[in-house]
Amino acid sequence: MKKKISPLRYSILNKSSNSKEVKLNGGGEEAKEMRENPKNKRDPSSSEPLKSQVEKNNIKEYSHCQLDEIIQRDKMLGGGAYSEVYEGLLPEGTKVAVKLLKRRDGNEKDFKNEVLGISAASHINILRLRGYCSEKDVVALVSDYMPMTLLDCITGLDWEKLYKIALGVARGLRYLHMECPKPIIHLDIKPENILLDKDFTPKISDFGFAKHSLKRKDTKTEKEPRDMPLRNFTLMMRNYLLTQLTSQMSIVME
Repeated sequence: MKKKISPLRYSILNKSSNSKEVKLNGGGEEAKEMRENPKNKRDPSSSEPLKSQVEKNNIKEYSHCQLDEIIQRDKMLGGGAYSEVYEGLLPEGTKVAVKLLKRRDGNEKDFKNEVLGISAASHINILRLRGYCSEKDVVALVSDYMPMTLLDCITGLDWEKLYKIALGVARGLRYLHMECPKPIIHLDIKPENILLDKDFTPKISDFGFAKHSLKRKDTKTEKEPRDMPLRNFTLMMRNYLLTQLTSQMSIVME
């Protein structure tokens, strides 16, 4: 008959093969829940202020007044129903793009959490986020300035440049899907969202806000919120519209 072992005791064998009995404290209901449900274990960084976490990724939080000093409202780069984009200039003279977003139902915490997710993305083919502003009257992103979009020049590009751009976009998407700390399914790849630097290196932009961010899981699909705002129904895969499921294949258009 096997001897019953108490869950509150265990043996550690030392080098001399002598056993030492150690008693573990119960720790109350919280500790009991942790033992019974290891997945509920707290992340040490979860209690850390969000601003501190963002600053670790070199993302600056701007005030409304600071943003007004940066943005150049006479130099509008583009815009639509969800945002307006302006050219901006940092105090040290660096040119940036400032995207002013519509207020998201006052949900500042959710906005900053999404900023944190995007700020962790670092890849040559992903547009770099430099900072953000989230105050009562303004919500904005500050990113690297790119002189053109793929839409601006697609008809005048030779095959060598087109190949370079296509390869860069594919690498950027692979990073977002498989290598990014918080994997992201873009769902809105189109020429307007592919920015180009002076060397025609593509930078994927406009992801993470009206799109769904996947948590890293073993599964390749994730249920999508049914009230998620979609901007381009005509570009959505038919299966996505019917099932509300996202996957890495959602960017493949039928």
